[in-house]
Amino acid sequence: MRRAAPAAAFILLLVASAAAAQAPAAAPASGSWQIDGGIIWSGGVDLGTRAAELTRNPDVGGDPLQLFSTENRIGSLAGVGARVGVYVAPRVSIEGGLQFSRPEVRTRVTDDFEGATDLTATERLTQYLIDASAVYHFGSGRTRPYALGGAGYLRQLHSGDHIVEDGPEFHAGGGVQYWFAGVRNRLGVRFEARVSFQRGGFDFGENKMRTIPQASAGLAYMF
Repeated sequence: MRRAAPAAAFILLLVASAAAAQAPAAAPASGSWQIDGGIIWSGGVDLGTRAAELTRNPDVGGDPLQLFSTENRIGSLAGVGARVGVYVAPRVSIEGGLQFSRPEVRTRVTDDFEGATDLTATERLTQYLIDASAVYHFGSGRTRPYALGGAGYLRQLHSGDHIVEDGPEFHAGGGVQYWFAGVRNRLGVRFEARVSFQRGGFDFGENKMRTIPQASAGLAYMF
């Protein structure tokens, strides 16, 4: 019995250690910082159809003469993004982010007055999106879902980056973070889906609110 006691104590120590290793990590404390970086995907958006017209001679008719029409669209794209956040409470953080991408604008020219063949012209935009978000985190384990909402500033450059178009941006969404180990100095992964509402930017002067789905994946580090 005396020999079995140390063995039993050793087994109990191993079980306790294994249980501690599997226990969920504590929630971040107020003042914790987090940085993220990864890949962002944004859906495409239609920019509408426009017609190029000339004013007719009043002696011929009052309706304008349509030279051709265009169908315009910004294609889906992949970009990169980075964010920095600070926890103001164990479940609440404030984040600032920056996205960079090079979306393609496709303009299809049709209905040419002189019967020319339809053609498609393309142009690359240089796009920046700076935003701020309030984030609420659920749970306290290694896997932590969250919801967020916020606003930002959209800046797009075109025509050889000589012309600047900008406008406001609003977003809402959610995601999940998974931390690999530890309570402080943690490394994890982050997956997110959001809807971005954008006005202004490259839109042929229509100034309509555009709804764009976004998804992202990347690494996260907390300290």
